[in-house]
Amino acid sequence: MAVKGEIAILVSKCVRCMAYYHDYRSYPNADAVMSAEIRFARFQASALGLAEDHIERLVAHPVERNLVARYGNELGHSLFDAFKKEFESAGD
Repeated sequence: MAVKGEIAILVSKCVRCMAYYHDYRSYPNADAVMSAEIRFARFQASALGLAEDHIERLVAHPVERNLVARYGNELGHSLFDAFKKEFESAGD
C-alpha cells in the first residue's frame, strides 16, 4: 500500500526535522525552519487524504514514540510539544 510507505517516510522526516531542531536550536532561524518543515509535513499528511483522527494516530503518535525513544522522556516530550504545536496549528 503506497500510503503506508508515504506515512512512514513522513514520520521519518518529522523525527529528523525535530532532531535537527534539537541540534541546531541556537541558530538564529532554527524556529522558523522547524516551523516551516513541520507545517509542510502537515500539508503532506492532509494531501494523502487522511482524516484528522488518522493523521493523529498514524503520524503524530509515531513521531512522539520516536522522539521519546531517542531522547528520553523529558526531552523527547519537550521536542514533541514543539512539534505538536506547529503540526496542529498547520491543520487549522
